[in-house]
Amino acid sequence: MALLALYNDVSLLDFVQGLRDPDPAVLPTLKQEDILHIEYQALKPTQNPLAPYSLVALTGYSLTISVGPVGAPVAQQSSFTLAADGYTLVGSLSLNTAGFSALTDGSSTLFEATLMQGSTAVMRTQRTLTVRKSVYVAAALVPIAGDTALGRFEADRLYLRKDGANGEAWLSRSADGTKSNILYTHDDGSFRIEPIT
Repeated sequence: MALLALYNDVSLLDFVQGLRDPDPAVLPTLKQEDILHIEYQALKPTQNPLAPYSLVALTGYSLTISVGPVGAPVAQQSSFTLAADGYTLVGSLSLNTAGFSALTDGSSTLFEATLMQGSTAVMRTQRTLTVRKSVYVAAALVPIAGDTALGRFEADRLYLRKDGANGEAWLSRSADGTKSNILYTHDDGSFRIEPIT
């Protein structure tokens, strides 16, 4: 797990070195299978060269960190916790996703931090970063947050097949679970529904 401290200048919409250093930040190369532990702070310029920034209170704000091409994130995290100081949002971003694994080694992709107030994006900061793939992949790939892959058993229970097998019938139950019907196509071509209970 790598620590990534993000200091976001709210006027430049860029990442800087820190609270006392307004120079542009050097962000790391993104590596397959990494989990980035992120500590995010928003900084407001003060015009004082000895203390160039003041911290922005982040109470009532949320943060989304996205990695990937425009409109198609391959890794994303929207679950960040406000630290006790009220100025830092803390969370983790896993790069162990199938989408990240599909990126080409050495390619460039976007790293984006979006500060939200309710459902409104109030600040979006992007940087282009380099992708590095692992030679040895130690763990299984996980789907991107919010993407849930169904196994055959779950899919069979949730969805009615568009094209059933010959002689296949479907079972239907009432909302209270006390009545059941079987639905099928009879050999004469008619559609039949027969009560079971």
